Amino acid sequence: MSRGVSQVHAENLYFFHSSTAIIIKTAHGRGGYVRNVYISNVTLAGVDTTTRFDGNFSQHPHALYDPNALPVIEMITVKDAIGDHTKVAGLLKGIDGDTFSSCLLIEY
Repeated sequence: MSRGVSQVHAENLYFFHSSTAIIIKTAHGRGGYVRNVYISNVTLAGVDTTTRFDGNFSQHPHALYDPNALPVIEMITVKDAIGDHTKVAGLLKGIDGDTFSSCLLIEY
């Protein structure tokens, strides 16, 4: 991501036999933004990790990226996620020097 994604609303989702259901990936040099994402009523069956924010996803599309660019990650809500055999509800890895703000995991 070097541009942005916003105004995403997803509900009544079903994930099965997966390592991760919901993932937001970014890193130093990516820039851009992910904001105003609302995900609700998630059912999981055999999913290891419900939600993962990964601030160290370091694959870059080309060699001319700006290594100092930081992404904006804000206003992310994941609500009402239920499942069986889930090992991790939320795995959140930030970025040194950056802020992920208003990210909520509700009623897990």
